[in-house]
Amino acid sequence: MFLEKYKPKGISGMIANGKGAYEILSFVKNWKKGFAVITGPPGCGKSLSLELVSQELKCELIEGTLEDVEKASKEQSLLGRNKMLAVDIDEPPPSSMTHKQYLDCLEKLAEKARWPLFFVTNDIYQDSLWRFRKRFPGMRMIRFFPSFENALLQFLGYVCKSERIPYDTEALRLIARKSDGDLRFALIALESMPRIAVEYSGSVSRDGLYNIYTALDSIFTGVNFSEDYDSNNMLQIVAENIPNVYSENLLVHAYRCIAMAEWFQKKSKSHIYILTSLPKAQKQRRSYIFPRKSYDNFPKEISQKLHCSAKKVVAYKNVLEKIGVF
Repeated sequence: MFLEKYKPKGISGMIANGKGAYEILSFVKNWKKGFAVITGPPGCGKSLSLELVSQELKCELIEGTLEDVEKASKEQSLLGRNKMLAVDIDEPPPSSMTHKQYLDCLEKLAEKARWPLFFVTNDIYQDSLWRFRKRFPGMRMIRFFPSFENALLQFLGYVCKSERIPYDTEALRLIARKSDGDLRFALIALESMPRIAVEYSGSVSRDGLYNIYTALDSIFTGVNFSEDYDSNNMLQIVAENIPNVYSENLLVHAYRCIAMAEWFQKKSKSHIYILTSLPKAQKQRRSYIFPRKSYDNFPKEISQKLHCSAKKVVAYKNVLEKIGVF
């Protein structure tokens, strides 16, 4: 929720890598043929910059795997608008293709592209892309860098003040430090903590939250699912995200799967695989919501909705736990 709520309205509102975003803007405006590579670590604003540029130029952004972009590039643009194409080259080649065939397809796409084309990666110099670098030695690169710790700290403080969340400055500093310049992670960590205090931020794990991202992608698309993703809070997180992932005609099916998974969980049986029966969502990058519960404020929030005192809510806490409120 914070990711969407505090997304900048334009390039000038970015707290980092505005230069890279303006390079993308310039490339699209002056494009005649060819492609550019956008490289930078996760959470530094690569996808956000593409989105903001497409909004400014009123272009349709097509972002995904080679197969997704190839298919979309052949279709007529909505309302006759121009397009921007972005291929995630960190995704492994399809099993039916060799690396050479995959590179041939990328090269063919670049030669025949009717719109500006970008190849996006977290690190263009990673070992798995050595064939790509060899095939395209003179490629244009647009570099993105991690956000500075002080910039992250200032932004997290702004979010807390805007949300009226009490916070410990040292706790925010720990989040900023552990994020390694990843703004997306910092916001997810902030939203997922029950209280913004050192004892909670000290246990924040960057890898742990990205595992949850991977788990949600796997559950909603049915790809590369693993029992290693099991989590005590997974059912709650999945249920929170169902309205944002599925269209109305699939909601009933999805919630039935959640109900069955909860029944298996209560019977002390493995429930995580029940989630694989969820409807398959389209393969696309999406933002997820991570439930954030502050148990200090929760009784007060519930009391306002039930028109009773917070003291009475606490007295009936056991009952509320049974029905899944706490």
